[in-house]
Order: sequence, then C-alpha cells, then structure tokens
Amino acid sequence: QQASSRSAAYRRAAHMGDERPRERRTRGLLSSYYGVGGSSADPLDVDGPNFNADKYVNQLLENESLADLVRKGNDMVTEIRSLDSDMQMLVYENYNKFISATDTIRAMKQKVEGMEEQMNQLATNMETIIESNRTIASNVTGRRGQLEQLNGVRKLLVKLQFLFDLPAKLQECIDEDEHERAVHYYHAATNILKHYGHLASFQPIHDEAVDIMGRLKHKLSDLISAETTPAPKLAESVRLLLQLQGNEEDLLHRFVSRSRALILKRLAKVPGSSQPGAGASAEEIEAYCAQVAAEYVPAALEFIRAFAALFLGAAGGGAARAVSSAAMADAPPSSASAEHKRGALQQTVHETFDTFAQMVT
Repeated sequence: QQASSRSAAYRRAAHMGDERPRERRTRGLLSSYYGVGGSSADPLDVDGPNFNADKYVNQLLENESLADLVRKGNDMVTEIRSLDSDMQMLVYENYNKFISATDTIRAMKQKVEGMEEQMNQLATNMETIIESNRTIASNVTGRRGQLEQLNGVRKLLVKLQFLFDLPAKLQECIDEDEHERAVHYYHAATNILKHYGHLASFQPIHDEAVDIMGRLKHKLSDLISAETTPAPKLAESVRLLLQLQGNEEDLLHRFVSRSRALILKRLAKVPGSSQPGAGASAEEIEAYCAQVAAEYVPAALEFIRAFAALFLGAAGGGAARAVSSAAMADAPPSSASAEHKRGALQQTVHETFDTFAQMVT
C-alpha cells in the first residue's frame, strides 16, 4: 500500500508545478504566447522554456510532504482553469477587435473608391480650367495695349466730366451752405484746369469757377464780419478763406477782433443783479464767480484752440486747418511772423482775462 500510494503520488506530482501568484502565471502565459519577455535557463522554472518536469517532481518529492504536494496540485488545477478562462476572454476580445477592424477597412475601402472617382473628376475640371485660362490669355495678350489705352481714355473722360460739372457742383454747395465741400471740389480741379487750361473749351469753365469762388469768398467774409456768427462758424470761415489764399494778416486781425467780441459778449450775459454786494456771504460770492467762469473759460479755450490751429499750425479741434496739397503749394507766403501771431494771441487773452478778473474781484 505504501508503494501504491508512493506511485500514485509520483503520478500526481508529475502534473503539478511550483506555487506562483496568479499574475505571474498570466504574464508568463501571455509572454510565451506572443513571444516576448526574457528566457530563463533554470530547469525548475515552471514558466521558463527550459522547464524539466522530472527534475521539478524529484525536487518536490525530496523537499515537500504529501499534504503539501496535494495542496500544490489543487492550486495548480485552479490556476490552470483560471488561465484557460483568461485565454478564452483574450481570444474573444481579439476576435471582436478583428471583426471591428474588418468592418472599418471595408468602410474605408468604399470611401476611398468614391474619393478616387471625385479626384478624377477634379483633375478633369482642372484641365478644363487650365485650357480655358490659356485661351483667355491668348485672346487678351493681343489686345492688352488696346485695353490699357481704353482705360486711360476712361480716366480722362472722368476728369473731363468732373470739369464740365464743376460750376454746377460749386454753385450747389454754396446754395446748400456746404462751403467746405465747395473748396474741396475747387482744389481738386485746380491741377486739371492748369493742365488743360490752354484749351479754349476749358477757359469758360475756369472763369465761371473762379467767379463762383469769388462769391464764396465774399460770403465767407460777410460771415466773419457778422456779429451773429458763432465761434465755430467763424473759425471755419477763416480757415476756408486761408485755403483760398486769403490775406493772412487781415484774417488774423479780423478773427482776433471778432473772437474778443464773442468772449466779451458771453461775459456780458451774466446779469449785473447777481453780482454780490459788500455784505454778501462766501457762498454767494462763490456762486457768482462760478457763473462768470462758466461763461469765460469755455469761450477762451475755444478761441485759443482755433487760433493755434489756424495760424500756428497746430492740429486738432473742429477748426483744424485741413489745407489740401494743391492749396498749400499755391498759397502765398505768410505775411505775419510767428512772434506777431503769438503776440496777438497773448494780447487778446490778456484783455479778455482782465475783464473776467474785474468781474470776479
């Protein structure tokens, strides 16, 4: 019986292996299946390629008891079943991926076949476009000179039409009080009139335009002299007359005189009855000074800005001197020095400020 039991134990041990964790068995199985991982030369390594079952069983029989051998056998059977289950799951997952890849490849093949047809159609269309372009270029090359000549004639006709319409446009602008637009049209036509002024047919246009602009100068001059002309309109009128080569010295004197009158007129709007008496409170005096300052300060600042823009070459504000290049080229040299202009500005500011100071002191 002992021999029979020992023989049965030998047979069972021949199918048993060393106890390993499940993870190591799974990793070893996958590594051997896919041909990756390192190789071990140990004949007792169950997961190695050089595993020797006889040596492994002899080693177990020498070192392990029968109970341990039975336990190791049960553990190995459990691990074998688990590995079989894992292998089946891997096979199933890889099969599903293979089916999905097959479907994807089939769909890509259908799309590529349709794209190939579209690319062939595109290539055909491109060849047609290239051929059409060659035909057009061949037809246009011989007529390029004629087209450029016709384009030049068209530009000339546009200029001539502008000249023929100039008197009517100038008169329309004056009638609608669009004085700045009239000056812009006149300056735009100046170079054209100079270029074609020797032609007899253009002389009447030139004379009529000059006559209309002369009337505009008189109208602007009247606006400067009028006591009812507000400060912005006064500055605009002076600016346009300067663009029309008006006398700068005379315009400076008239602008300063009218601006001074406008500032004093605003100060005069403060009623004398509101001036505090000898026994007035500090609040009454402060209110009166604020009322006078509200009339003087904006008017004085507006005058200074307009004067700087008109006569000192400073940009900014509604009264900026936007003189066209043609007007600047033809404008006469300034008849007033910069020192004289600054002196006129300072004198006007001092005179009006003295009036303001007398009212608040």
